Amino acid sequence: MKKHIFMILTLFSMTALFAASFEKGARVYVADKSAKVKSSTSFFASTVTTVAYGDVCTVLESKSSKTQVQVNGKTGWISNSSLTTKKIDSGDQILSSIDNLALAGKGLKAATEEDFTKAGKKINEDVKDATEKSKDAAKEAGDKAKSSLEESVNAAKDSAKDTLKDAKKNLKKLLDD
Repeated sequence: MKKHIFMILTLFSMTALFAASFEKGARVYVADKSAKVKSSTSFFASTVTTVAYGDVCTVLESKSSKTQVQVNGKTGWISNSSLTTKKIDSGDQILSSIDNLALAGKGLKAATEEDFTKAGKKINEDVKDATEKSKDAAKEAGDKAKSSLEESVNAAKDSAKDTLKDAKKNLKKLLDD
């Protein structure tokens, strides 16, 4: 069973690696909330235009990490990670942000993330409550211990006074005899 899972994961990983380049003439879609189309593959290249989630681009050339596209009558280079071959409805808001794309990559949906967030907040509140209860219990235990110690000290003082009185009486008796 583990062997089969490993093989499937390996194939999936390899497919993901090879899917990074696009065929010339293919229609691709912008998968990011927004992305910059640059004049060249250089990091410092000027921005030709900015595209939005769901915009349709035509592939002119594809390299390992960048693809030259034509979009809205303009030509430029865009990161492959910002593109997908899957048709995107621009009204589809489930995958409309980078955060949600990251969640989808983890196999989660926005509602699931919301549930995790709520659960996290609930856990934080429970921890705060437990901490407060622990502090209160510790304070109460400390107060009891202090009170008990004070009683013990007072009892020891009283006992010492009684012993001292008895010693004085015995000493006086001895001196009188």
